[in-house]
Amino acid sequence: MKKNIANGAKKLSYLGLALSALFFSLNLFFCLPVLAAATDPINFRPSVSIPGSNFQAGATTTFSERSIGYIGQYISGFYNYAMAIVGILAVIVLMIAGVIWLTSGGNPNKVGQAKDLISGALVGLGLLLGSWILLNTVNPDLVKFKVTPIRGIKPMINCCDQTKGNQVVEDSECAAPAVICQAGENCSNDGTNKFFCLDESKYFCCEYQNGSGGELLCDSVKTGENCQSLPGWDYLKSYTGRYCGLKQTIPYGTSCEGNSQCLDSDEGDVCANGYCYSGVCWKSLGKIGEPCGNRGGSKCYAPNNGENCGKNEAGQELYRDASGGRDCSSDLWCCNPSK
Repeated sequence: MKKNIANGAKKLSYLGLALSALFFSLNLFFCLPVLAAATDPINFRPSVSIPGSNFQAGATTTFSERSIGYIGQYISGFYNYAMAIVGILAVIVLMIAGVIWLTSGGNPNKVGQAKDLISGALVGLGLLLGSWILLNTVNPDLVKFKVTPIRGIKPMINCCDQTKGNQVVEDSECAAPAVICQAGENCSNDGTNKFFCLDESKYFCCEYQNGSGGELLCDSVKTGENCQSLPGWDYLKSYTGRYCGLKQTIPYGTSCEGNSQCLDSDEGDVCANGYCYSGVCWKSLGKIGEPCGNRGGSKCYAPNNGENCGKNEAGQELYRDASGGRDCSSDLWCCNPSK
């Protein structure tokens, strides 16, 4: 008889586990489509209070897409509720074992059964309490189910600042006077170290020369306008679809076409048959004092006794720049103040 009762209890426990697993699976199956179709935010109003949590019957809790703390609260409520149930069941088992022992009348089988129930209940309580103490010692958040909140990712935008050029900022809009350039526009230098949103297809570059073999002047005008003769300057030619700065004077041996490619370039970048330095496209081999190499500040110097770069006008030690870019004339070296 007792054996049949024990077997029946074991079967009931297995059946309970199976039903619990089935119930959880069905809930998950039916809830997933609802969660997938849910809009943000979600208003949750439980019909039954969840003990040990902030979820009370009839009270509305609002969840947004970044609110994940409620997951920990939900699990914590069930966890605490389950621990309370296990503790109550252990006490009930101890009471039943006591009754069996008191009514055993010295029957060794009943006494053994009572002892087994008592030891099982005490072991279960010990495991329950021991696991809680262990988790709480390692990290209290393991028993509180505290979930680390998700930090929202701010949008990254490119802002064209009048003095700093293109700036990447974490925001949804640019702080005035900076602006967001439209499609087809780039944040470009106007040749005077002022920046604005530029669509090169709406401009063309005019090139002038100060007398025969003199320095060049570059000026940009909008499509539909004409290059005008400037006092003392001879108009040479224009470059369609290029922006080359506003009345920008450049050294002899350069070109306005190349300068249009150097407005937003790095030192030593390739331009029209030359290399960019400080927004100017330098062609041919460098002369004394002219920029060279691929590093900022490099210039052409006469070598010191043909052995090293020597020192510059400020007394700084100079070092050979062989990183590429523009070369100097055969009797000069490209030198830089840093190694």
